[in-house]
Amino acid sequence: MLVLATVAATAVADPRVEEPLGPPSVPTMASLGDPLAAALHADLGSTAKATPAEPTPASDCKPHPPIEITEDRGSRGFVSTLPAGGETLHRPGSGVVAGNGTAENPYTIEGWCIVPTVRPAEGPPVPRRSGITIEATSAHVVIRDTVIDGRPGGGTAPDDHRQPVGIEIADAANVTIEGNEIVHNRRNVRVLEADGVHVAGNTIADGDQGIHVAASTGATIASNAIRGHDRGIHLADAGRAVVEANTLAANEDALYAVSSPQPRIVGNAIEGNADGIDLRHVASAHIARNRIVDNSFDGVELYRSDDARLQDNVIERNVVGVLAVRSSPVQLAHNNVVSNANAGLSAWMDAHVNATRNWWGHASGPTGDVRDACTGDPIDGEGGQISTLSGGEACLRPWRTSPNPAAGPPSR
Repeated sequence: MLVLATVAATAVADPRVEEPLGPPSVPTMASLGDPLAAALHADLGSTAKATPAEPTPASDCKPHPPIEITEDRGSRGFVSTLPAGGETLHRPGSGVVAGNGTAENPYTIEGWCIVPTVRPAEGPPVPRRSGITIEATSAHVVIRDTVIDGRPGGGTAPDDHRQPVGIEIADAANVTIEGNEIVHNRRNVRVLEADGVHVAGNTIADGDQGIHVAASTGATIASNAIRGHDRGIHLADAGRAVVEANTLAANEDALYAVSSPQPRIVGNAIEGNADGIDLRHVASAHIARNRIVDNSFDGVELYRSDDARLQDNVIERNVVGVLAVRSSPVQLAHNNVVSNANAGLSAWMDAHVNATRNWWGHASGPTGDVRDACTGDPIDGEGGQISTLSGGEACLRPWRTSPNPAAGPPSR
């Protein structure tokens, strides 16, 4: 959904400060009475967030209390040094089962079921801890095959007793999070000021945020199943992120990014969310070969996001396929933009979109009460709707006369 809020160029002045988890409470254009916005988003019904299927926890993991590592060596480190002989051992309580922290032999935290801290019914409160915290280290670390369910008592405690963060990586590099089940935490994965973190092959479900990356560069988020969040993936001041081959379903915003330049968003299945891809103040986004289908608001929204390129995507059965607002230039090429309820493409407020060589659902091209911004010809085909507002414009000719068979994610 378009929210015309002024978003600061630097979204995370202090990434450690907790931010509101819900969408900003500012008016949409529809709520302000804009007729086109009202038409585009009319009769939408409820949002797409649904109750996801319960993941099945690993049956052979061993219970372990929350893990907190804030130094390389010592009482809160990966290893302890015995005073007698000086030999080095993995610190009890660190969760480390192997490795020495090098690239060839990383510290490995593996095979645990993290047991959340239980808030007592009486007496002084117990500080809430993240399931696993890795902070202030350059060691190479792998977290794998671990279950982090943030519900104390196996789900019998109230919802507000959930663990605040499943896995938190802060001021660290060289961390890989792979093959875990991370569910029912407020934020399932949070990465702060940590460059080059890999989050791959995890099941991530039922939280306020699935994967939150802030003030970090070069994160890789790949092949995860992300379901049932307010924001499935949230990038904030997170440049050059790679988001690839994930499945995002039943989230409010599947992928939300602000002030995070040069993301590569490739080969994802983004289906059945409220909004699909929502980029704000994000320069030079590359969005390719995604399947963006059945989202109940916008498939792709670009707000003040210049130099975006969308190629070889399937964008079908959303309310609005692509919405570009104050973004220029934007390039769409060889996408299949079909059967979006109110518009295949909307260009608003001086957005300039080069949308040639796309399939609009009919060989005669798209339709709409507009003219091609490059040729001046009327757009009067039988395909998807084109709309423009307040100086927005689109070049549409030539268009494809048949679908692009290479559009969408490659077969997995």
